[in-house]
Amino acid sequence: MVQVHTHIAALMSLVALALADQAPVNCGRWSDPTGLSDNTLYRSGASAFTIQCHEFQEAITDWRYQRNPGSVDACIALCAASSTCLTALSTYDGYDCWLSNTGTQGIRNLANPNFSYVSAYKTTPALNCKDKSSNGAIFTPPGSSTKYQIMCDYQFGGNTLGASKRAETFEQCVGFCDTTTGCVDVVYSDAKYCWLKSSKTNGYVSPGWFTALKVTDGTASSGSGSTNTGSSGSSGIGAINCFDNSADKTVFRTPTDTYDIRCNFQYDGDTLGSSKRAETFEQCLGFCDTTAGCVDVVWSNAKYCWLKSSKKGNGYNSGGWFSAIRRTVQVN
Repeated sequence: MVQVHTHIAALMSLVALALADQAPVNCGRWSDPTGLSDNTLYRSGASAFTIQCHEFQEAITDWRYQRNPGSVDACIALCAASSTCLTALSTYDGYDCWLSNTGTQGIRNLANPNFSYVSAYKTTPALNCKDKSSNGAIFTPPGSSTKYQIMCDYQFGGNTLGASKRAETFEQCVGFCDTTTGCVDVVYSDAKYCWLKSSKTNGYVSPGWFTALKVTDGTASSGSGSTNTGSSGSSGIGAINCFDNSADKTVFRTPTDTYDIRCNFQYDGDTLGSSKRAETFEQCLGFCDTTAGCVDVVWSNAKYCWLKSSKKGNGYNSGGWFSAIRRTVQVN
């Protein structure tokens, strides 16, 4: 290993940010087999890391040595601040730290106290709902193939699976859902509590609550689902599912209005301008929600959207066309 002297003081603010909303890395004492942080997701700056206690990567040869950054968390923060770093390795006391641009998983020996190292592998970007930068993102937990749609300041009704769980991060909360049979939705509060749900009903804006909704096969590409329409009516996945007709004759609420949903159904009426491209039904509904004079909107599963200034007649069945009618207009 080649020692490289770097200026660490300028990066200590990153450590403070990393520790502001989560517990420090805890792999126990050097002689313990594991710790509370073993095999968990840890957030540092704009990155996320999988923590492995008592693990060392002998195959990695490009280590860059950093002397005494101050703690395991500070070592990881140095890696988070680098666009090329993929792995951080620290002694349990945080005195010795190495960074690598290689992400190769290492050798794990829980029984040997000489393996007194903490390894951190940069993984999926950390979820951030505090500035809504993760809103609408698709998140896959480490080691899983299941996708979840992230919705910030938004939640759904539904049946809960047991009592709430303590979760240090939103990612940890999603991980609980991912390993629990029957979980289809999870909601996390910024007070660090997590609720798993076995069912999902209509959603609503809920500041300080963050949702991860399991995406079923074809949902992400087809656009069936929900959005945090509280911000801009942008696209999302989960709340309005007309692809299996489950949202037919349900009510969808935005921060400003209420809509009646009709699946595979539409009304005649006068259109407002030309059609718009909309990746999801919710995005189409959002266009209507922010357009003066719009009383009805119809979206096709070819991802085109028409706004209407009037609704005429009793409507008719129309496969692959989904309608949302403002409550100010009578639904037949």
